[in-house]
Amino acid sequence: MQDSTAFAIRVEERYRGLRAPHKLKSAVSGCIRECAEAQNKDFGIIATEKGWNLYVCGNGGSNPRHGDLFATDVPSDEVIRILDRFLMFYVQTAKPLQRTARWLEELDGGIEHLKRVLLEDSLEICDQLEADVQSLVGGYQCEWKAVVEDPQLRAQFRHFVDGDEVPGETLGFSREREQRRPTAWPAADSIQRNGRVGSPDDWTWRRVGTVEQFPTDGGLAVRYGGTQIAVYSFTRRGEWYATQAVCPHRKDPVLARGLLGDRSGEPKVACPLHKKTFSLVTGDGLSDPAYGVRTFPVEIREDAVWVKLPPAGELEAELYPCKAMVA
Repeated sequence: MQDSTAFAIRVEERYRGLRAPHKLKSAVSGCIRECAEAQNKDFGIIATEKGWNLYVCGNGGSNPRHGDLFATDVPSDEVIRILDRFLMFYVQTAKPLQRTARWLEELDGGIEHLKRVLLEDSLEICDQLEADVQSLVGGYQCEWKAVVEDPQLRAQFRHFVDGDEVPGETLGFSREREQRRPTAWPAADSIQRNGRVGSPDDWTWRRVGTVEQFPTDGGLAVRYGGTQIAVYSFTRRGEWYATQAVCPHRKDPVLARGLLGDRSGEPKVACPLHKKTFSLVTGDGLSDPAYGVRTFPVEIREDAVWVKLPPAGELEAELYPCKAMVA
């Protein structure tokens, strides 16, 4: 019996980060019962008494296909060598967004042709395929690890313009069956822009940071009393906007990380969680009129960003009506 866990880790670490025409699914099973369902993956490996059986070009979904048995009783190193050839040949010849199953179905000669190319080197390209994979493996760098280890890259993922602190609690909680759960919020139309913060004529201009602190075509959050303001540098339009940071849909303070775009020329931000969109000019809900956000005027004065805001306490009371209900 082969050590399927160790081999699965070896396969995963070798092909992590591989850029392919479509997503790839793989599995390694330690016996013929194949609990990992290796035969319906883009490539699947099943242990035998003498080595491994390799299956290719399977998939599940709405048009499932069992993978073809490609090689039998193969030693571990040979499995890796065949997979190198298979994956690179697929990467270099498949159409964009084409799964391996559909690729094989359109391949002239089908599975027998694929065996001749990859097992017998009928096209005399296997050395190059292996070298191409090795180049990718040798040049692999974990993008997440690079950010963690580089202070400059890590700074791009800070939540607040002026610091790295974790956002404070914005939810109210109550007790139910001896457990703590978020308190239900009022209906959407009763808490959106309901006039508690008064007229913009009574608001105050506040400096929230410098231009260089904000990302290109993106936003960052600014702490303001007990709440947060999202400030956006819409660089490709040459414009700046500000809204409340809390999305009115699920009350998560995530709009500063929203996706900027436009609808028929009107600038908008899309919540990164559930993609509800809001006008950056009026705050109106574009995808769902039941939800809207507060918007605030923005000015650039020399290299500083200024936002005109209502009193912090009044804004917090409007945006977080359930904060006072903490149990």
